[in-house]
Amino acid sequence: MTKTSSSQKKTAVIQSAKIYDVLDLWKRKPKALAFNDTDVIVLAVQADGKTIEETFFTCLKPNGTFAISTPSRLSHGRRQKLANFISHYFHAKNPEKYNVREENKKWKGATVELDEHGFIFIP
Repeated sequence: MTKTSSSQKKTAVIQSAKIYDVLDLWKRKPKALAFNDTDVIVLAVQADGKTIEETFFTCLKPNGTFAISTPSRLSHGRRQKLANFISHYFHAKNPEKYNVREENKKWKGATVELDEHGFIFIP
């Protein structure tokens, strides 16, 4: 990440993208997660020697895809955030058909934009 004029965006490189089961990270599922938020995608990006992490909560189907629609508004918002990330950075026309389990292996080394606060920009 370098200081640039306001017209240029700051960038960072994805160092790792891992998928976990919620219970691999916590002994008990956090109360804020819905019953159908079962998977966690953790991205680590490197910028100016700092590591920035972004976490996506979803429920991956056996074929590696996910559904955006869900009865829970919070879960829907979380999945929409993942869909926006995939659409923006990996040019997926239909994020619900994007195989996250297979494709996330290719995310390492990809460039992402950072917002003015130093977080990953997700439209």
